[in-house]
Amino acid sequence: MRDYQANQVIVDQNTPMDGLYIVCTGSVRLKQTLNGKLVNLGELGRDMSFGERCLVESANWPYQAIASERVTSLRLPGDKVRALLSKRPQTLELFKKHIGLVELSHRLKGILGSIVFFLTGVEGAVFWGFVMVIAAIIPLLGCTIVWAPAGIAMLVQGYIWEGIVIIAFGALVVGSIDNLLRPILVS
Repeated sequence: MRDYQANQVIVDQNTPMDGLYIVCTGSVRLKQTLNGKLVNLGELGRDMSFGERCLVESANWPYQAIASERVTSLRLPGDKVRALLSKRPQTLELFKKHIGLVELSHRLKGILGSIVFFLTGVEGAVFWGFVMVIAAIIPLLGCTIVWAPAGIAMLVQGYIWEGIVIIAFGALVVGSIDNLLRPILVS
């Protein structure tokens, strides 16, 4: 366990990844320098993690993690986990599938969201699909924070069937992708 003060850098972009960090208390901002500009990628709260990739391969941090407030985190050292996983190839393969499943799931949610937004006439369908890919990392709420307001806005504006389609599709299809993909890809 390690404590960080508000605005303290936890990991720096382009430095070697040293482990998986689990946020126990507080919140962490992820930022990335792109074309000379510092871009805010989002905020991770309690029970969220970052750095999963370094558990299966050596890599550099693609972003900077900064404590938004006082943070207590738990770090699983990447080199030790990789050494342990190398002794159990089946576990390593399962872990890689899980990481791939999460990434595939997020992308699929965004693609399907873009399609339903396009078919129901939502302006900026591709943009909102991209926002769904990013929102998919938020536990519990995830993509709901994109498709639910879109569906409600359509209903309020009098586009009843479009709003119903967006809400039903979001709840029944987008919300179930993880449960549908996991048995197929893990088996």
